[in-house]
Amino acid sequence: PSSSPSSSMAQSSHQKTPLKPPQREAWTARGKLLLNFHDVISRAINSPDMARKCSRIAEELSDAENDTATAASSKNYSTSSSSKSIKEYSAEANLIIENKSKRDAEVRNKSLALGILTFFSLRGFPWMRRKISSYFQIYSTGMRSNYKFDLQPPSPLISKMKPLKNDDSSPQKSFFRKSFRFTFDVVFSTSMTLLSGTFLFMPSPASYIDDMSKLPLVEGKSVYAEVVCPPLMKEYGHVLMEYGGRWPVKKFDGADGKGEGENATLGGRNATITQEDVSLNVIRDFVANCSKRHKYEQALVEERDLLAAASKNDLNVRGSWW
Repeated sequence: PSSSPSSSMAQSSHQKTPLKPPQREAWTARGKLLLNFHDVISRAINSPDMARKCSRIAEELSDAENDTATAASSKNYSTSSSSKSIKEYSAEANLIIENKSKRDAEVRNKSLALGILTFFSLRGFPWMRRKISSYFQIYSTGMRSNYKFDLQPPSPLISKMKPLKNDDSSPQKSFFRKSFRFTFDVVFSTSMTLLSGTFLFMPSPASYIDDMSKLPLVEGKSVYAEVVCPPLMKEYGHVLMEYGGRWPVKKFDGADGKGEGENATLGGRNATITQEDVSLNVIRDFVANCSKRHKYEQALVEERDLLAAASKNDLNVRGSWW
């Protein structure tokens, strides 16, 4: 049976209507996940508990420096409780300082390299123009060397005439022109150095989260493990519950580009790796390090409780013997 015109038009319009790409939906879901995690981390870092602990550590550090100076002058090396607290957080503080200096050095080196390259490029342009013009002049002279013209010898009057000097070629104007060009090159190169360090070569937020993700594994106590890890692990658990116990972002194990099988999709759809995937996987590593520290602390508490119970039983047995 022949189809009606209305049904054929509906089929043709249905065929011409483009389907909504799944990658856009996946990217939107990743963006929402990333914003939620960033909000959790930001609220934890800016919380009053974090500010209170950091201020207390800073005060104890200042007191420890004063005590060290006093002890060095009086040759009294007694250990106070504040210095003991400082030692507990010293590994985390040293790692934070090391990461910051590493990032600053990387940005500074790239900015200086760009500024130097810009300066020599600007100073090299006139030299390059002169070299190119001289090359073309020699090349054109060689092309015209095959032609010979009968030239009349110049008259003595013309040979004695001196060429007129151009006002632009005076030494004073030439000095000012060179000074202006040099000043412009220096100012422009310096501006490129400062602006590139502020905008172009600034580390991505994922790099800062990557630095924070290593803090829970430091020796001793960790402020980030005490303040940032609990809400972050809670949000991570909510995400796993929402996606059926699976991490919904593709993760690459190495340079071969192999993912994690069923965990390498979002909502059952294949998707390419994006910057959001990189940031979310860094947050996942952060949560994994928090979980490792939490398990280690629980094992230490259980071991301490077992030792306390064993020592108490030993004392009871000894008391019964006496």
